[in-house]
Amino acid sequence: LWFMTNERWFGDQVEGASRVALAVGALAIVFGVLPAIFLRERVNEQVRPAGDAEASVSPGRAGNAAVEFFRGFATTLRSRSFVKLCVATFLVFNGFILISSFQSYVIIYYVCGGDQAEGARYSGYAGTLGAACSFLVIILVTWLGTRLGKRHAFFVSTGLSMVGYAIKWVCYTPDAPLLVLLPAPLLAFGLGGLFTLMPSMIADVVDEDELQTHERREGMYGAIFWFVVKVGMAAALAGGGLLLGLTGFDVALGGHQAPATILEMRLLDALVPFVTSGIAIWAVASYPMTEARAAEVRKELDGRRRGAPAERLVPEPAEG
Repeated sequence: LWFMTNERWFGDQVEGASRVALAVGALAIVFGVLPAIFLRERVNEQVRPAGDAEASVSPGRAGNAAVEFFRGFATTLRSRSFVKLCVATFLVFNGFILISSFQSYVIIYYVCGGDQAEGARYSGYAGTLGAACSFLVIILVTWLGTRLGKRHAFFVSTGLSMVGYAIKWVCYTPDAPLLVLLPAPLLAFGLGGLFTLMPSMIADVVDEDELQTHERREGMYGAIFWFVVKVGMAAALAGGGLLLGLTGFDVALGGHQAPATILEMRLLDALVPFVTSGIAIWAVASYPMTEARAAEVRKELDGRRRGAPAERLVPEPAEG
Protein backbone atom coordinates (compact mmCIF):
# COMPACT_ATOMS: atom_id res chain seq x y z
CA LEU A 1 0.00 0.00 0.00
CA TRP A 2 2.87 2.38 0.79
CA PHE A 3 4.37 1.78 -2.66
CA MET A 4 1.02 2.21 -4.42
CA THR A 5 0.26 5.52 -2.68
CA ASN A 6 3.74 7.01 -3.08
CA GLU A 7 3.19 10.20 -5.12
CA ARG A 8 6.87 10.45 -6.06
CA TRP A 9 6.62 7.24 -8.07
CA PHE A 10 3.03 7.07 -9.34
CA GLY A 11 0.41 9.57 -10.41
CA ASP A 12 -2.36 7.97 -8.37
CA GLN A 13 -3.27 4.77 -6.52
CA VAL A 14 -4.71 3.12 -9.63
CA GLU A 15 -1.44 3.50 -11.53
CA GLY A 16 0.48 2.38 -8.45
CA ALA A 17 -1.69 -0.71 -8.02
CA SER A 18 -1.25 -1.74 -11.66
CA ARG A 19 2.54 -1.35 -11.58
CA VAL A 20 2.90 -3.17 -8.26
CA ALA A 21 0.65 -5.97 -9.57
CA LEU A 22 2.89 -6.38 -12.64
CA ALA A 23 5.99 -6.55 -10.45
CA VAL A 24 4.42 -9.14 -8.13
CA GLY A 25 3.28 -11.18 -11.14
CA ALA A 26 6.80 -11.17 -12.61
CA LEU A 27 8.27 -12.35 -9.31
CA ALA A 28 5.62 -15.08 -9.07
CA ILE A 29 6.54 -16.34 -12.53
CA VAL A 30 10.28 -16.38 -11.81
CA PHE A 31 10.10 -18.06 -8.42
CA GLY A 32 7.07 -20.23 -9.21
CA VAL A 33 8.87 -22.05 -12.01
CA LEU A 34 11.89 -22.97 -9.83
CA PRO A 35 10.35 -26.20 -8.43
CA ALA A 36 9.70 -27.46 -11.98
CA ILE A 37 13.35 -26.84 -12.85
CA PHE A 38 15.12 -28.16 -9.76
CA LEU A 39 12.85 -30.72 -8.07
CA ARG A 40 12.92 -34.35 -9.15
CA GLU A 41 10.37 -36.97 -8.16
CA ARG A 42 10.57 -40.74 -8.02
CA VAL A 43 9.03 -42.33 -11.11
CA ASN A 44 8.10 -46.00 -11.35
CA GLU A 45 8.48 -47.32 -14.86
CA GLN A 46 5.78 -49.60 -16.23
CA VAL A 47 6.25 -51.90 -19.20
CA ARG A 48 3.68 -51.41 -21.97
CA PRO A 49 3.33 -53.45 -25.14
CA ALA A 50 4.68 -51.94 -28.33
CA GLY A 51 2.04 -49.83 -30.08
CA ASP A 52 0.12 -49.24 -26.85
CA ALA A 53 0.87 -45.51 -26.98
CA GLU A 54 -1.37 -45.15 -30.03
CA ALA A 55 -4.17 -47.11 -28.39
CA SER A 56 -4.04 -44.86 -25.37
CA VAL A 57 -5.55 -42.00 -27.35
CA SER A 58 -8.50 -43.96 -28.70
CA PRO A 59 -12.04 -42.90 -27.73
CA GLY A 60 -12.44 -45.99 -25.57
CA ARG A 61 -9.27 -45.22 -23.66
CA ALA A 62 -10.35 -41.58 -23.26
CA GLY A 63 -13.61 -42.75 -21.71
CA ASN A 64 -11.76 -45.07 -19.36
CA ALA A 65 -9.44 -42.23 -18.37
CA ALA A 66 -12.45 -40.07 -17.49
CA VAL A 67 -13.91 -42.88 -15.39
CA GLU A 68 -10.58 -43.36 -13.62
CA PHE A 69 -10.37 -39.61 -12.98
CA PHE A 70 -13.75 -39.42 -11.25
CA ARG A 71 -13.07 -42.64 -9.36
CA GLY A 72 -9.81 -41.19 -8.06
CA PHE A 73 -11.61 -37.93 -7.23
CA ALA A 74 -14.22 -39.77 -5.16
CA THR A 75 -11.57 -41.91 -3.43
CA THR A 76 -9.61 -38.80 -2.48
CA LEU A 77 -12.65 -37.11 -0.93
CA ARG A 78 -13.38 -40.23 1.13
CA SER A 79 -10.19 -39.60 3.10
CA ARG A 80 -11.41 -38.05 6.34
CA SER A 81 -7.87 -37.01 7.23
CA PHE A 82 -7.56 -35.06 3.99
CA VAL A 83 -10.95 -33.41 4.43
CA LYS A 84 -9.94 -32.25 7.93
CA LEU A 85 -6.79 -30.66 6.53
CA CYS A 86 -8.77 -28.93 3.78
CA VAL A 87 -11.26 -27.57 6.32
CA ALA A 88 -8.49 -26.29 8.58
CA THR A 89 -6.69 -24.62 5.67
CA PHE A 90 -9.92 -23.05 4.44
CA LEU A 91 -10.65 -21.59 7.88
CA VAL A 92 -7.18 -20.25 8.72
CA PHE A 93 -6.39 -18.86 5.28
CA ASN A 94 -9.78 -17.42 4.43
CA GLY A 95 -10.36 -16.09 7.92
CA PHE A 96 -7.26 -14.01 7.28
CA ILE A 97 -8.30 -13.06 3.74
CA LEU A 98 -11.83 -12.14 4.84
CA ILE A 99 -10.52 -9.28 6.98
CA SER A 100 -7.36 -8.48 5.00
CA SER A 101 -8.85 -5.16 3.91
CA PHE A 102 -10.03 -4.36 7.43
CA GLN A 103 -6.52 -4.16 8.82
CA SER A 104 -5.47 -1.34 6.52
CA TYR A 105 -8.81 0.44 6.95
CA VAL A 106 -8.57 0.24 10.73
CA ILE A 107 -5.02 1.59 10.62
CA ILE A 108 -5.94 4.41 8.23
CA TYR A 109 -9.29 5.50 9.61
CA TYR A 110 -8.86 4.68 13.31
CA VAL A 111 -5.16 4.66 14.18
CA CYS A 112 -4.26 7.52 11.79
CA GLY A 113 -7.56 9.42 11.84
CA GLY A 114 -8.23 9.13 8.10
CA ASP A 115 -4.77 10.22 6.91
CA GLN A 116 -4.23 7.82 4.00
CA ALA A 117 -0.54 8.61 3.51
CA GLU A 118 0.21 8.11 7.20
CA GLY A 119 -1.96 4.99 7.37
CA ALA A 120 -0.27 3.53 4.29
CA ARG A 121 3.10 4.12 5.94
CA TYR A 122 2.18 2.25 9.11
CA SER A 123 0.46 -0.50 7.12
CA GLY A 124 3.68 -0.83 5.15
CA TYR A 125 5.72 -1.10 8.34
CA ALA A 126 3.46 -3.84 9.70
CA GLY A 127 3.31 -5.71 6.40
CA THR A 128 7.07 -5.61 5.87
CA LEU A 129 7.76 -6.79 9.40
CA GLY A 130 5.22 -9.60 9.00
CA ALA A 131 6.77 -10.69 5.70
CA ALA A 132 10.27 -10.72 7.21
CA CYS A 133 9.07 -12.69 10.22
CA SER A 134 7.41 -15.25 7.92
CA PHE A 135 10.84 -16.52 6.88
CA LEU A 136 11.80 -17.05 10.50
CA VAL A 137 8.42 -18.67 11.16
CA ILE A 138 9.08 -21.25 8.44
CA ILE A 139 12.35 -22.23 10.11
CA LEU A 140 10.83 -22.32 13.59
CA VAL A 141 7.69 -24.23 12.58
CA THR A 142 9.78 -26.78 10.68
CA TRP A 143 11.86 -27.31 13.81
CA LEU A 144 8.72 -27.61 15.95
CA GLY A 145 7.27 -30.13 13.50
CA THR A 146 10.27 -32.41 13.93
CA ARG A 147 10.22 -32.06 17.74
CA LEU A 148 6.53 -31.97 18.61
CA GLY A 149 4.97 -33.51 15.51
CA LYS A 150 3.18 -31.65 12.75
CA ARG A 151 -0.23 -31.64 14.42
CA HIS A 152 1.09 -30.10 17.64
CA ALA A 153 3.25 -27.66 15.68
CA PHE A 154 0.04 -26.55 13.94
CA PHE A 155 -1.59 -25.99 17.33
CA VAL A 156 1.35 -23.83 18.46
CA SER A 157 1.64 -21.75 15.28
CA THR A 158 -2.10 -21.18 14.88
CA GLY A 159 -2.44 -20.46 18.60
CA LEU A 160 0.26 -17.79 18.40
CA SER A 161 -1.50 -16.19 15.45
CA MET A 162 -4.70 -16.11 17.53
CA VAL A 163 -2.81 -14.18 20.20
CA GLY A 164 -1.73 -11.74 17.49
CA TYR A 165 -5.30 -11.25 16.31
CA ALA A 166 -6.50 -10.71 19.87
CA ILE A 167 -3.92 -8.06 20.80
CA LYS A 168 -4.80 -6.01 17.71
CA TRP A 169 -7.70 -4.73 19.82
CA VAL A 170 -5.19 -3.09 22.18
CA CYS A 171 -2.27 -2.37 19.85
CA TYR A 172 -4.21 -0.66 17.07
CA THR A 173 -4.63 2.66 18.87
CA PRO A 174 -4.25 6.30 17.81
CA ASP A 175 -2.37 6.97 21.05
CA ALA A 176 0.65 4.91 19.93
CA PRO A 177 0.61 4.14 16.17
CA LEU A 178 3.89 2.19 16.29
CA LEU A 179 2.15 -0.47 18.36
CA VAL A 180 0.68 -1.79 15.08
CA LEU A 181 4.05 -3.54 14.72
CA LEU A 182 3.58 -5.67 17.83
CA PRO A 183 1.00 -8.17 16.46
CA ALA A 184 2.80 -8.57 13.10
CA PRO A 185 5.35 -11.26 14.15
CA LEU A 186 2.60 -13.30 15.81
CA LEU A 187 0.28 -12.96 12.80
CA ALA A 188 3.07 -14.36 10.61
CA PHE A 189 2.65 -17.69 12.40
CA GLY A 190 -0.83 -18.10 10.92
CA LEU A 191 -0.13 -18.42 7.21
CA GLY A 192 3.58 -19.19 7.65
CA GLY A 193 2.84 -22.20 9.82
CA LEU A 194 -0.18 -23.23 7.76
CA PHE A 195 1.58 -23.51 4.42
CA THR A 196 4.71 -25.02 5.95
CA LEU A 197 2.86 -27.84 7.69
CA MET A 198 -0.17 -28.60 5.53
CA PRO A 199 1.65 -29.80 2.38
CA SER A 200 3.77 -32.11 4.52
CA MET A 201 0.69 -33.46 6.34
CA ILE A 202 -1.05 -34.03 3.01
CA ALA A 203 2.02 -35.94 1.80
CA ASP A 204 1.56 -38.29 4.77
CA VAL A 205 -2.08 -38.80 3.75
CA VAL A 206 -0.96 -39.54 0.18
CA ASP A 207 1.48 -42.17 1.46
CA GLU A 208 -1.23 -43.86 3.53
CA ASP A 209 -3.58 -43.80 0.55
CA GLU A 210 -0.91 -45.46 -1.62
CA LEU A 211 -0.35 -48.12 1.04
CA GLN A 212 -4.07 -48.97 1.08
CA THR A 213 -4.94 -48.63 -2.63
CA HIS A 214 -1.59 -49.33 -4.38
CA GLU A 215 -2.16 -46.10 -6.35
CA ARG A 216 -0.32 -42.81 -6.10
CA ARG A 217 -2.64 -39.79 -6.22
CA GLU A 218 -0.62 -36.78 -5.08
CA GLY A 219 -1.77 -34.88 -8.17
CA MET A 220 -5.42 -35.35 -7.25
CA TYR A 221 -4.83 -34.44 -3.61
CA GLY A 222 -2.90 -31.32 -4.59
CA ALA A 223 -5.49 -30.25 -7.15
CA ILE A 224 -8.41 -30.53 -4.71
CA PHE A 225 -6.47 -28.85 -1.89
CA TRP A 226 -5.53 -25.80 -3.94
CA PHE A 227 -8.96 -25.65 -5.55
CA VAL A 228 -10.45 -25.32 -2.06
CA VAL A 229 -7.91 -22.61 -1.21
CA LYS A 230 -8.55 -20.54 -4.33
CA VAL A 231 -12.34 -20.84 -4.29
CA GLY A 232 -12.33 -19.92 -0.63
CA MET A 233 -10.05 -16.96 -1.30
CA ALA A 234 -12.36 -15.63 -4.01
CA ALA A 235 -15.37 -15.98 -1.71
CA ALA A 236 -13.47 -14.38 1.19
CA LEU A 237 -12.45 -11.36 -0.88
CA ALA A 238 -16.06 -10.83 -1.91
CA GLY A 239 -17.24 -11.41 1.66
CA GLY A 240 -14.72 -8.91 3.00
CA GLY A 241 -16.20 -6.17 0.84
CA LEU A 242 -19.68 -7.14 1.98
CA LEU A 243 -18.68 -7.03 5.66
CA LEU A 244 -17.06 -3.63 5.19
CA GLY A 245 -20.28 -2.32 3.65
CA LEU A 246 -22.34 -3.73 6.51
CA THR A 247 -20.32 -1.72 9.03
CA GLY A 248 -21.62 1.46 7.40
CA PHE A 249 -18.19 2.56 6.21
CA ASP A 250 -18.31 5.54 3.83
CA VAL A 251 -15.06 6.55 2.15
CA ALA A 252 -16.45 10.03 1.50
CA LEU A 253 -16.42 10.68 5.25
CA GLY A 254 -12.67 10.21 5.45
CA GLY A 255 -11.53 10.24 9.05
CA HIS A 256 -15.00 11.18 10.30
CA GLN A 257 -16.54 7.70 10.27
CA ALA A 258 -19.33 6.99 12.74
CA PRO A 259 -18.06 5.61 16.08
CA ALA A 260 -20.23 2.51 15.61
CA THR A 261 -18.62 1.91 12.21
CA ILE A 262 -15.10 2.09 13.65
CA LEU A 263 -16.09 -0.22 16.50
CA GLU A 264 -17.55 -2.84 14.15
CA MET A 265 -14.51 -2.66 11.87
CA ARG A 266 -12.20 -3.21 14.83
CA LEU A 267 -14.30 -6.10 16.13
CA LEU A 268 -14.39 -7.87 12.77
CA ASP A 269 -10.67 -7.27 12.20
CA ALA A 270 -9.75 -9.08 15.42
CA LEU A 271 -12.62 -11.47 15.98
CA VAL A 272 -13.22 -13.13 12.58
CA PRO A 273 -9.74 -14.69 12.10
CA PHE A 274 -9.51 -15.48 15.81
CA VAL A 275 -12.71 -17.57 15.64
CA THR A 276 -11.90 -19.29 12.32
CA SER A 277 -8.41 -20.20 13.56
CA GLY A 278 -9.88 -21.67 16.74
CA ILE A 279 -12.28 -23.83 14.71
CA ALA A 280 -9.35 -24.95 12.54
CA ILE A 281 -7.46 -26.13 15.63
CA TRP A 282 -10.56 -28.10 16.65
CA ALA A 283 -10.70 -29.71 13.18
CA VAL A 284 -7.05 -30.77 13.25
CA ALA A 285 -7.30 -32.02 16.85
CA SER A 286 -8.92 -35.21 15.54
CA TYR A 287 -6.45 -35.62 12.66
CA PRO A 288 -5.37 -39.24 13.14
CA MET A 289 -1.98 -39.35 11.40
CA THR A 290 0.81 -39.27 13.99
CA GLU A 291 4.52 -39.01 13.25
CA ALA A 292 4.99 -42.64 14.27
CA ARG A 293 2.23 -43.78 11.91
CA ALA A 294 3.62 -41.69 9.05
CA ALA A 295 7.10 -43.20 9.54
CA GLU A 296 5.61 -46.69 9.64
CA VAL A 297 3.71 -46.08 6.40
CA ARG A 298 6.82 -44.78 4.63
CA LYS A 299 8.81 -47.79 5.83
CA GLU A 300 6.19 -50.20 4.48
CA LEU A 301 6.06 -48.35 1.15
CA ASP A 302 9.85 -48.38 0.81
CA GLY A 303 9.86 -52.11 1.53
CA ARG A 304 7.14 -52.69 -1.06
CA ARG A 305 9.05 -50.70 -3.70
CA ARG A 306 12.31 -52.52 -3.02
CA GLY A 307 10.59 -55.85 -3.30
CA ALA A 308 8.73 -55.02 -6.54
CA PRO A 309 10.40 -55.47 -9.93
CA ALA A 310 11.33 -52.28 -11.78
CA GLU A 311 8.48 -50.96 -13.89
CA ARG A 312 8.60 -48.75 -16.91
CA LEU A 313 6.20 -46.01 -17.92
CA VAL A 314 7.38 -45.74 -21.53
CA PRO A 315 6.86 -48.40 -24.24
CA GLU A 316 9.87 -50.40 -25.26
CA PRO A 317 11.08 -49.67 -28.82
CA ALA A 318 9.76 -52.00 -31.51
CA GLU A 319 12.23 -54.51 -32.94
CA GLY A 320 13.99 -53.45 -36.12
